[in-house]
Order: sequence, then C-alpha cells, then structure tokens
Amino acid sequence: MESYVTELGQLTTSAISDALDVLGYNGGIKNFRIYSCDKRIIGPVFTVEFADSSEPAKAADYIEEVDPGTVVMITNNNREDCTVWGDLLSLYAKNKGITGTIVYGCFRDIEEIKNIDYPIYSTGLYMKSGKNRVKLKSIQEPIVIEGTKINPDDFVVVDTSGLLHIPKELIDKVIPLAQEIEVVENRIRIDIASGKEIRDSRETHDYNQFALRM
Repeated sequence: MESYVTELGQLTTSAISDALDVLGYNGGIKNFRIYSCDKRIIGPVFTVEFADSSEPAKAADYIEEVDPGTVVMITNNNREDCTVWGDLLSLYAKNKGITGTIVYGCFRDIEEIKNIDYPIYSTGLYMKSGKNRVKLKSIQEPIVIEGTKINPDDFVVVDTSGLLHIPKELIDKVIPLAQEIEVVENRIRIDIASGKEIRDSRETHDYNQFALRM
C-alpha cells in the first residue's frame, strides 16, 4: 500500500485521470471541494456509511479501527442538514496518522480543523450535529457516491483539481500508464519552452496515442 501511495504522490491528478480514461474507467467524482487545507489526500479508503435515524442515536464509534495512512471516506447521502465529522475526530485522526477525510455530506468546526492542518474534502459545511439525526449503518462495506461504487481499500487521489477514485484492481495498470503519460507531457513542455509548435511536438511524441486508446 505504501509504495502505491508514494508513486501516486509523484503523479499529477490529470495524468492519473487520463490513465483511467485509457483503461475505460471514469474515476472522477463531482461536487466535492477541499475546505480545510490544500494538502493532497492520497491513500486506500476506509469506508463509512450513515443512514437516517428517527430514534436517538449516539455519536458513531469507528475511528479507532482506521489504520494510519488510510483515508476515511464517509457517505451521509449528501445530507445538508447535519454533520458527521468535526474537530474532535480530526484531532484524533491527525494524531493517529490518518491521511485525511472525505465526506459526502457536511462537516463542521472548520476553523479548528484548519488550525491543526488536517485535510478534509467534502460537499458541504453545516454546524448541526448528526446525533439523533443519523446513525452508523456500516463500516468497511461498499458505498456509492455520485453513482460511483467504492470498495474498502480502493484508492483515492484528491487535490484542488478534484477527487479521483481508483479501484484497487486497476492500481497496477494505472500507475505505469500515468507515468508514461507524464513522460510524454514533460517532453512536450520542453519543446514548448524551446519555441516549438505544440501540434508538431504532439506529433513527434505521439501524444494522441493515449486518446486513441480509449
């Protein structure tokens, strides 16, 4: 897992996205943004799902089961009226070495979380607690976000460009392909800096081979 994270961290989100396109998998998940800091979030995911609750429900206890180097990926079904993550969980996660958190829904305590430099990617902010509004439905089970099925230990790459999901069964194909794409693009950058026409450079380095593989 650690070697995958290191290799993904050396690649641009665009190159990884292009590699996924070549392999016939979209991977992009819309409607998220980084709120707390600009750190990239890269790693295997620990999945968490919440469900609506009409009965009293305590705060969910699962964070102790998340391994260091893992990304907590939560779906609260994009609810806008309550939160499922805040400053206490962020502080615990940071101290444990958890990489970051992705919330399909809302979180709170943004200023406190900014102060500890913990990365959160979410679809919204709101202050109302999830207690007595939602309950923990599952951990480490498949979840669906914006039509994308995410399994435990799949990979995500998140930065200011967006959120990418990489199924674990594709990771060994995605990384070398993205590396190949970056090599070609870096050669084109060198050509552009030297004054060469971009169309000529693309032809020289067979840039469109990647689009034509799709």
